[in-house]
Amino acid sequence: MFISSTDEKRAKRVWLNYRGGDDIYSAFFLRCGLPPQEISEIVNHMQLILPFVQPYPELKTVEEGELITLGDDRYVAIHTPGHSDGHLCFYCKENGVMFSGDHLLPHITSNISLWPGAASDPLSDYLSSLKKVKTLNSKLVLPAHGSSFTNAGERVSELEEHHHQRLKKILSLARSGATAYEICLRLFGEDLPLQEKRFALGETLAHLVYLQRRCKLECRARNGVTYYSN
Repeated sequence: MFISSTDEKRAKRVWLNYRGGDDIYSAFFLRCGLPPQEISEIVNHMQLILPFVQPYPELKTVEEGELITLGDDRYVAIHTPGHSDGHLCFYCKENGVMFSGDHLLPHITSNISLWPGAASDPLSDYLSSLKKVKTLNSKLVLPAHGSSFTNAGERVSELEEHHHQRLKKILSLARSGATAYEICLRLFGEDLPLQEKRFALGETLAHLVYLQRRCKLECRARNGVTYYSN
């Protein structure tokens, strides 16, 4: 399995060395405004996932610009952070094929989330990565989820517009003050399984941080919980 050194280190920390009840994650979810009971449920659920990523695979680290052989062709590794800090796509200029992983998907949007110890503005990283692959002459895209597709440039434009609209929506939902958890529920609904709730919250946070860093939102802490307002 090919992976960047950045993602190898993070994957090992989260999925190989993770221990349930981790104070880092508990404090993180508390700042987001989750009720204590839900924090306990989500942290414990992360522990229950561990058996499903075992046995841990052997990894071969690759960095941007390196060439690897897949079948009869040579592919260049392209660093496309966003879904993860060290995400890589693999592109062959000769045949126009790109293995897009979780960066570019045909029917659903990649989960772009803010997590403890990871990149501080993952949505900004992702939007920059979209621009990077948009310049490639990709004739066929092979994603990690869904069917292969050919309209890479068009799909990038759709994803850019999606996040533009999502930012506008979150800006409206923040209004005079709300926690990341409250905004998440307004955006995605309350009836979410634990795993999806964790992803939805991470994605909400990524958009909130993007807006905050561009002075579109203010954030203030009260009793250990962060509130966002416009």
